[in-house]
Amino acid sequence: MKRPIFTQNLFRNVFNGIFKTTTLACSIALTLIFSQTLVHGQIVVDCNTIMACNDLVQISLDDDCSMTIEPDMILEAPAYIDSLYDVEAKFANGTLLPSVTVATFQGLPVKRPVINSTHIGLTLRVKVTLRGCGNTCWGDALIEDKLPPVITTCPCEERITSFDTIVSWDSPQFNRPFGSICTGGTGGFSPANYTVLQFAVDATGIVDINLGQTNARFNLYSGSFDPTMPCNNLISMTVNTFSGSLNVGTNYFLVLSSVTVLTPGVVININTLDIESRVGNVKSSVSASICTLPCNGEIAFLNQTAANASNRPMFMDACSSSASLIYKKNDIVTNLQCADRFSKIIQRQWTVTDASGNVSDVKTQYFYIRRISLAEVICPPDYIVSCSVNFIALPNGAPAPSVSGQPTNISCQNIQVYYNDVVFDLCGAGIKVFRQWNIIDWCTGEDKICPQTIKIHDDIPPVVTCPADMVTPLDNSTVAAVITTKSSSCTADWVVRPPIVIHDCSETTWSVKFKKADALGNDPGPSTPFVTSEGPLPTDTKVIGTYPNYTIINLALGRTWIKYTVVDACGNSTDCFTEVDVVDRTPPTAICEGSTIISLEDSGSAELFAESLDDHSNDYCGIDSFAVRRKTTFCPGFASDLNFGPKVNFCCEDVTSPSSYVTVILRVYDNAGNFNDCETVVKVQNKRKPVLTCPPNVTLACGDPKIAIWANINSPSFDTSFFGKPTVTGVCGNLKFNSRILSNSLNSCGFGTVVRQWFVISDPTVTCNQTLTVTSPIFNAGHIIFPADIDINSCNLNDATPEALNSKPIITASSCSQIGISILISYFIMCRKRALKFLERGK
Repeated sequence: MKRPIFTQNLFRNVFNGIFKTTTLACSIALTLIFSQTLVHGQIVVDCNTIMACNDLVQISLDDDCSMTIEPDMILEAPAYIDSLYDVEAKFANGTLLPSVTVATFQGLPVKRPVINSTHIGLTLRVKVTLRGCGNTCWGDALIEDKLPPVITTCPCEERITSFDTIVSWDSPQFNRPFGSICTGGTGGFSPANYTVLQFAVDATGIVDINLGQTNARFNLYSGSFDPTMPCNNLISMTVNTFSGSLNVGTNYFLVLSSVTVLTPGVVININTLDIESRVGNVKSSVSASICTLPCNGEIAFLNQTAANASNRPMFMDACSSSASLIYKKNDIVTNLQCADRFSKIIQRQWTVTDASGNVSDVKTQYFYIRRISLAEVICPPDYIVSCSVNFIALPNGAPAPSVSGQPTNISCQNIQVYYNDVVFDLCGAGIKVFRQWNIIDWCTGEDKICPQTIKIHDDIPPVVTCPADMVTPLDNSTVAAVITTKSSSCTADWVVRPPIVIHDCSETTWSVKFKKADALGNDPGPSTPFVTSEGPLPTDTKVIGTYPNYTIINLALGRTWIKYTVVDACGNSTDCFTEVDVVDRTPPTAICEGSTIISLEDSGSAELFAESLDDHSNDYCGIDSFAVRRKTTFCPGFASDLNFGPKVNFCCEDVTSPSSYVTVILRVYDNAGNFNDCETVVKVQNKRKPVLTCPPNVTLACGDPKIAIWANINSPSFDTSFFGKPTVTGVCGNLKFNSRILSNSLNSCGFGTVVRQWFVISDPTVTCNQTLTVTSPIFNAGHIIFPADIDINSCNLNDATPEALNSKPIITASSCSQIGISILISYFIMCRKRALKFLERGK
């Protein structure tokens, strides 16, 4: 309900008629009456009236969070009633607030701006105008929420054990019946002052009421009390004590009264009125609740948060949504004595804060912790479990009570519990425990004994995993071990890895057996048993050693199946199976022949298989195959011979000289794919001799320049286009040849013969000869040029010598001849003047 706004103006100004407002608060009716006299039916307004607005006012929203802004909230000392003023309000951005019509005055609507929760925290600009005049003023109004949240429902009230109240001289009066007047007997009615207390019970049963003072009495009514009809619903009257059965679901009225009517000023304090239900609790009304908790629920209850608390009270706030309210709680625990019905009281105090920060009054709830009796204590059952179950053990080895169980309903503070164990050992990790629980109720002194038998026994086989964590090259599966054969045989020894005992609560031991896998590596089946030895020979496979240091010796190449048997101290056993693979990682010993000779076939080629190069290569696990490759090759079309293969090829290009060899590499593979290499040489022969045909013999005349090149044994070349070159026919058509000077019989004059021998380079025994014949040249007078006759003007004989005259015969062909020249000079005196005439004759 909206609160009325009382302003100074309403009290100062007089207006025509009667204004009446009635407000209900705390069940009290308040009536205010105002009046104002009109002059000639109208109020005279002076437009020269000075108006003043407050600079800043705080307007607090009322309990429905909605109200209008009235003039007297803004004006300082308003001169007229509110209806003579108009009010408008604006936001900071200048937007007008919506207005509503609140009344009609002098035929005009009275409008006011409406404010609500959306305006909280805003400062509004408010304008007040005097009607019919231009007078205005402005003020600011801060809109606030000052009202805290209020409680709406609150379960879990305090249980009633006593009443404190008063009966005074101004309390109402009724005619209290006495005697048996209400049942048609004797007695009567005695006037007295009274007050009424209401209560109810939460369980049907005996209720005891005691008033420990003599200056007051009480009557007890069921359902309702009417002071004008004091006999209606009456249970007990004019007494100081009551003990009787009251019913759940009924409201009862306890009417406390004076013995006689009190004189003015007299007050009776009622502070000795006790009330108690023997089976339940006394509360204020049927709709009220008394909340109790079992003692074992106390911890969980105290751990509740404000959000998940049980029986949480409900608050409301007009200006805030329920979701925005912030609840806070505080728990106060009070321990009670053994004489009290309950062991503890938990007072849960609540406060709630709204969106504006207003905090509610503290509201207290009461929760009562119930005390239990020994009869409610439940003994734990016997506990029998396998030792495979993990549990928290006590120092004596017995399970902790949190594991094997303990009496329930013992968490109340009046119950004390302790126990004693007698422990007997069983096989392995098994034990048997006789546990005696002793429970004492300290409030009554009573005790209770709970016997409990606890047995931890081992009847579950060990949980075992065989080792299998190595990847085998045989099939990429995982096995227990991959072992390499020994250097002296095709077998291996394995130091047995222990099995992995994942769980067993007792001590365990283990043994091991084996059997050879089938051709596919699988277990050959039950027809082939697991054994510890295959025979008595030292080379037989067998298990040697003692627990836990076993070795399986002479394991054959390939896969062997292994069986572990794990036994615990109670005789429970488990088998697991795995495999061991023996692999050959030792390469064979490769032995090559020292050298090999191979002859070319008619095709000019030959094949050499790798096995032909082996000279007893060996491996303990057996030789599988051979491969061969050449280090180099010049044979056309056989470049693949540089890679390992079953054979290599040879050709005429390999026949270079009688002492030349081709180097090859032999690779030897064992049955496991291991290999080793050795290197040897191959001599390639062409046993079909080629035919060497020399070019024709040549005859040259002495002096020919080709002769010197032909006859020079160191000459790197000569004119084969003139002299020709031999042809070679045979298996290898591309055989190379060379030549050498076999004989040289040229005489000092340069003629005679020179024999050149041609031979096949790869087989120098294949030869042929080519002869060069140098002939003597023809010499006659045609090869001589005689000097011409000469006349000189001198009589000196020295001037006429051939040297002086440079006049000798010229020989035109003398390179291959030894020609001698002689001169016979004859001279004659032919005149008087001593003319001389020479006659030279040459020879």
